[in-house]
Amino acid sequence: MGRRALFVAVVMAMACLPASPAHAAAYGRCRQAGVLTFSPSLPKDSNPSKVKTVLTLVGKLSSCRFDSGLKITSGQVKYVSGKTSGSNCTTFKHGERYPTAKVVFHWNTGASWPGSMSVTTKPPGEVGPLPAEGVFAGDFLLSWPSDGSCATKGLSKLAYKSFDLSFGPL
Repeated sequence: MGRRALFVAVVMAMACLPASPAHAAAYGRCRQAGVLTFSPSLPKDSNPSKVKTVLTLVGKLSSCRFDSGLKITSGQVKYVSGKTSGSNCTTFKHGERYPTAKVVFHWNTGASWPGSMSVTTKPPGEVGPLPAEGVFAGDFLLSWPSDGSCATKGLSKLAYKSFDLSFGPL
């Protein structure tokens, strides 16, 4: 199948925000890289059956810049979706929304921000603005594995990186 790119849109609404009123209107940006894992694996393209999979996103945030004096420069994020109603490689590649679930950001300052997040895939080549909801939004570029995932076998993991994840107003 070769190397392919697929965009994943992420929309998040924070459930717990910084306690300081001085940071209530803070805006920020970070870069992110990590891995998406499907459990169980998504069935390959030629298999029309669907599985109730759970999507796990684990990533590292870097090059963070926040206004309002926040000293956040890096962190980690973890999201685990609920089970889908039924997914396979085809549904994932042609646009699919994963259930909203808990997400936690752990920052270099020692602060942790829990919230909720949903992940929505967009077909290759479809890039556009995200819905204006929540306080976190961004697009991920997925690196399609060169091991035949989806073409000759199921899909279990994908590496991703982000261009620019936006936070705010917090």
